[in-house]
Amino acid sequence: MPESPDIPEEVIARIRDVIPYSPPVQQPEPDRNEPMPYQRPDGKDLIDGEDERGFAVTPVPESTSGTIGSFVGQVSVSPDTLLNDFPTDMDGQTPKILSVSDATEIYAHATVDGAGVVTARVVAAGASVPDDDPESGDFYWHLASVTMATDGADNVPVITVDQIRWGPIEELQRYFREFHIQPSGAYRAVVYNGTLFGSLPTGFSVDNNPFFELTGLASGDKIYAAITWDRRVLANGNIVGTITSRTIAKAATVPSNNELTATRYYLLATVTLGAGNIPVIAQSRWGPIDDLPGTARYNYYTSAGTTAQADYWDLTVTGKGKQSDGITDIAPSYDSIQLTAGAFMRAETSGTNLLLFARDGTLNSQGQFTYASLETKVFDKPVVCETTVNVLVGLRLNGTELQGQYKTITVNAVATPSPEWVKLIDLTTSGTTIDVS
Repeated sequence: MPESPDIPEEVIARIRDVIPYSPPVQQPEPDRNEPMPYQRPDGKDLIDGEDERGFAVTPVPESTSGTIGSFVGQVSVSPDTLLNDFPTDMDGQTPKILSVSDATEIYAHATVDGAGVVTARVVAAGASVPDDDPESGDFYWHLASVTMATDGADNVPVITVDQIRWGPIEELQRYFREFHIQPSGAYRAVVYNGTLFGSLPTGFSVDNNPFFELTGLASGDKIYAAITWDRRVLANGNIVGTITSRTIAKAATVPSNNELTATRYYLLATVTLGAGNIPVIAQSRWGPIDDLPGTARYNYYTSAGTTAQADYWDLTVTGKGKQSDGITDIAPSYDSIQLTAGAFMRAETSGTNLLLFARDGTLNSQGQFTYASLETKVFDKPVVCETTVNVLVGLRLNGTELQGQYKTITVNAVATPSPEWVKLIDLTTSGTTIDVS
């Protein structure tokens, strides 16, 4: 480092008189995490009152006309990017002018094809904002609501804008349905997050970071979801708690469901290789997937007869119980059971009759009742007898009377004693003969 020149003190004093000394000002470091406002391109003049943010909706001065109830006017929409590019009819420099009336909605609209390519971008005005339609690839973002009213005695229409959101808009990912599949390169495709019975499959990450990717795809490949659970349902019927694997995979064909080990497959898409071996995805199903249909076509019907039957149903064992021979497993030939004329029984009495009503019922593979039939009356017979019988239990002569003692008996009830003695024959008449032989 060179030595400082030896300057006389009087010269330094003269310099300080001309250029007073001031310490340097420490400038604060910019906050790099602070979001940057929309940067309007150089040379673009603002319309009076226009917001500098992207997709800002601003009334155009002196653009209104009409009469009460039929006002019309114009608003400007400042340019910004929609899914990484400017809308088709916006050049990034000039705001778009839209005609509006009272209760007009301003929105952005993008169309995305099956390969994830944006084919159209537009900012528009309408009476309402259309709903997203992921299957057709149409997505909408509400930018602002416009109302018009008069400002007083002159009845001059005034435009009021309620801005909902500004640009840029880049979050299409959140609009994809669960398990959305799109190409990521030659022979490759990514699968967006989705849930299989409430959880992410193996290899998937929260917020798609990173994406789950399938490689080595070939024309005709099938992309599918698979789930394996334990057929032995827990006592509380929680079949989801028995799930042992959740996967997304690809193969030339979707494997067949395994009815005994309880593995089930769900076809998501079919792959065709296009130009440059970029996959073209024909998707047929999205998530979430939480349906677990039965693995057999028909219910097992419990046996009938006048003797006790040997078939039974047990969700806690792999075979789900035994058929009528008491030996053959119910599963996998059947995975649900029809309880015939005895799933539900109701008893009533009517007079001396006992009435029995029965319903059929179906238990599914998770131990849940899924069906109860109309009631059928299966028994209507008298079983309670209320007829009373007087039974003579004693006989005696009492003066001039022959008396008998009896009890009144009610069948199937407590016997009720009769009065102590009852006159049977009056003996006061002369010449009465009683034969007691």
